[in-house]
Amino acid sequence: MRKDLGRKVRETRKQLAHHIDSLEEVRQPKQQQEREQLTVLADYALGIQTALNFEGAAPFVYPGVQAYDALDEIETSLQALEKRGHRLGCIGADCLEHTPNRAQASACLYTIDGCKLETTTLLAWTQYGMFWRAVFEDGCRFEENAPFNQVGWGFEDNDLAFQMEMKGYLNQRFFGMTYLHRAARSSIRIMREQGVDVTTLYKQRKQFVIDKWAATPQINKGPLVEVRRAFIR
Repeated sequence: MRKDLGRKVRETRKQLAHHIDSLEEVRQPKQQQEREQLTVLADYALGIQTALNFEGAAPFVYPGVQAYDALDEIETSLQALEKRGHRLGCIGADCLEHTPNRAQASACLYTIDGCKLETTTLLAWTQYGMFWRAVFEDGCRFEENAPFNQVGWGFEDNDLAFQMEMKGYLNQRFFGMTYLHRAARSSIRIMREQGVDVTTLYKQRKQFVIDKWAATPQINKGPLVEVRRAFIR
């Protein structure tokens, strides 16, 4: 029993350490509060592991029975923290790592362990990303007001990311996967072939997003700076 408990404690502590490290550079109040809670859970797990190192029957009473309950409480708390809105809302492949040639594309990617991760507030990874359903249940939506109610290109992923940021969701991208993208920016070419004034619509979309978020300091002084610099080719 002691050996089994030791393994479970080590796994739990490793999982806690991973989550704490992922919040190391975060400075927002909600994430800092979560990091403090995770640190308390990590100290709790360390206490259990320390108890397991005692020899004899008397100290084994605690780790033998109560430790299982304590570990279950830690795991339950960790799961609750992971399900909160200020955890990961979207993770996707870096949008610059793509190829039009199938032979050069990654055949598969079973895990992102070991891949470089980067958190961003600039855009949501709508091309090859996985979203937590709660993001949309919480009211995040693609903008549907004009000029986003018609054909066009650009800034819908920025606006979605800003909504997620204000609700406390994280956007992350990972590096190391090359996905198949046969005709990058083909929608711009096709619209122009059909006589659509893509440049004007692009500028309208850009200005809409700027006007929408300029009064929100967290966005205005952060990712909206990059939106203002954007241009279409």
